[in-house]
Amino acid sequence: MKGIGKAIGAGVTIVIIGVIVLVVALGLNGWKFDSLTNYEMKHYESTQETSTIKLEFAVGTIKTEFYDGDKITIDYPENEHLTTTVTEQNGTLTALSNKSNRWWMNFGFLTKKIPTTVISIPKNLKVNIDFEINAGTVNIADGEYLSVKMELNAGTVKMGNTVCDNLQCRVNAGTLKVENVACSKIKCDLDAGTVVLSDVICNDIDVDVSAGTANITVNGDKSEYNISASVSAGSCNVKSQQGTDTNKHIRVDVSAGTVSVNFN
Repeated sequence: MKGIGKAIGAGVTIVIIGVIVLVVALGLNGWKFDSLTNYEMKHYESTQETSTIKLEFAVGTIKTEFYDGDKITIDYPENEHLTTTVTEQNGTLTALSNKSNRWWMNFGFLTKKIPTTVISIPKNLKVNIDFEINAGTVNIADGEYLSVKMELNAGTVKMGNTVCDNLQCRVNAGTLKVENVACSKIKCDLDAGTVVLSDVICNDIDVDVSAGTANITVNGDKSEYNISASVSAGSCNVKSQQGTDTNKHIRVDVSAGTVSVNFN
């Protein structure tokens, strides 16, 4: 009973703290929610030939799509607390969100109200994707890219039916899910969180796990791959081996966490 009482007391304390924080936030904001949750959608259309789309977003939901137009466009939300700067230089289109230092913007019920940023890419154009997301959700459209580079601090990234030269991902915390990817090289660094790569067609796979879980399903024969597996703490279901194909490599380095590599 004492334990239950303590738990209830802790819960009440958390609620009280939350109310205090909300009251302070509203007080600093003039007792208005409007400036926090009302957004105006802005539209940007590329003016130069673009080979790389670089995105650095503090928070929000982002998705890419392919369409019948001939220019890359970005539709993004803005208010007085969340603004975005879009620039073009040397073939790189950069969208950088400048989040206000007003920390109450991190509240979930506020960030969920942020409209989706949509990046529209011409169907006949292959580009490099370079995204860095601090918190939020990213959906990468099915299709062909030159390369895909993702850095996720918190949140979720989803990709499917993707063809690219290289896939490079770094997950500090959060979830990365990729289905049906075909590429020349995969480099994945996982500090904490979850990475799921399903139906991978790739001859060069490099996975480094500091903490967290990586599940990889390779579309190929295990006996063909040269595997190098190093585990300090944690677990990995594959061991080092010499494969029959000198061009196929899988490297796994586990400091702490779990790596599972399976073959179809």
